[in-house]
Amino acid sequence: MSTSSEVSFDLARGWLKQCVCSHELCKELGATYALANESPFPTYLVDVEPENPRLCGTKDLPDRPQYLTLSHRWGGSHIFQLTSKNLPSLLTEIHISNLPKTFQDAILITRKLGFQFIWIDSLCIVQDSKEHWETESAIMGDISSCTIAALGATDGDSGCFRIRNPLGFQHCKFQLSADRVAYLEPGKEGRLIDQTGYGQEVEPLHERAWVVQERMLSPRTLHYGTFGLYWECAEETANDRPAMTMTQPSTKYAIHQACTLPLTGELDSNYQEFWTWWSRIISTYNPCGLTYGTDKLVAIAGIVKLVESEIGLHNNPATLIKACHVV
Repeated sequence: MSTSSEVSFDLARGWLKQCVCSHELCKELGATYALANESPFPTYLVDVEPENPRLCGTKDLPDRPQYLTLSHRWGGSHIFQLTSKNLPSLLTEIHISNLPKTFQDAILITRKLGFQFIWIDSLCIVQDSKEHWETESAIMGDISSCTIAALGATDGDSGCFRIRNPLGFQHCKFQLSADRVAYLEPGKEGRLIDQTGYGQEVEPLHERAWVVQERMLSPRTLHYGTFGLYWECAEETANDRPAMTMTQPSTKYAIHQACTLPLTGELDSNYQEFWTWWSRIISTYNPCGLTYGTDKLVAIAGIVKLVESEIGLHNNPATLIKACHVV
């Protein structure tokens, strides 16, 4: 069974609809992110409505549309990029056959979920313009409706979708304790998967530092992984394995906890709890890799900006970073 099947798309649409309509915490976080990130809208989005998509200048749109974002690895392959030279032609048409497989799959997902626009870094930032990169990188943490995460793709040619053996859905369940369950997954390796961590396997995408911010700041993330399809929002984590129940709180919940604790002073218990949550965020970020070491602070700036605005650290913007040894 492929994660490109209509069954998978129906499942993804169901997760999205339930979250948008029923999750009060996700609505609250969406409003918080939008308020904290009042920087300009992305300059360009990819319009997927035509058969061959096109680049769209957002200043020409009557209002700010909802859009998806693609979280992916460039890898060693040559990624199709927006440059000053090809900008005029891409504003007219992008021949979809010229795009890498991961981009083609992301465009299909965008259409299937009922959206018209998607933001893809290499297609929406002018890659040979340092000025445009600096402008756009400052708003990478801004809100989008949902992120498509190409978890299992090592580069642009790998694609989002995977074909799985249907027998892989048959798991042997082990009750480890009263509140802890694990599953033995079929296969040569026979992986034993702890229920609390399922869906968060080490995947190629999670090795990249930029992805931590993309994952935590997007209200919703639809993960296309090596082993299946996963959903993550502030209130729920889910997967396409009907035999397996998810119990682990989303990583997005750490942001919520860090932003909503009322702080009165360093001796306050909430203050200590805040630093516990913030340290958890940074411990996820620090081991991840960057192509350019100079991006270390830029790649987490959106998270810092949000948390600072919520807990009132504007007078000392370096506090969060220095306290947890990001640099």
